[in-house]
Amino acid sequence: MYTFDFGTEAPSHEHIKITAETLYTSELGYGFHSLSNVSAVNRAGEKALTGDFIIPLNAAYQVDVADGLYTLHLLMGDAWFDAETSIRGTEGQMRPEKYNTIFP
Repeated sequence: MYTFDFGTEAPSHEHIKITAETLYTSELGYGFHSLSNVSAVNRAGEKALTGDFIIPLNAAYQVDVADGLYTLHLLMGDAWFDAETSIRGTEGQMRPEKYNTIFP
């Protein structure tokens, strides 16, 4: 099981830190395909998993996993501004395409 923490600060407990410079390699098994439109935001003073995050503008993030059925648990978005992201699996799988995150 992978547990990622996207952002600028030290990772949350037992999470793998993903920064705006985490480029995909087959050896690593995860990362962004390109770093040209990836940036980081730090909301100083916020909680570990929600105080910093990555903005991958039209950038793909890939994780290599064996064929099978998986459950994703996601904590995503920005408490200050509305956000949108897409999640895709391999061809032929049923999945939602876009998620909007809106905080009150």
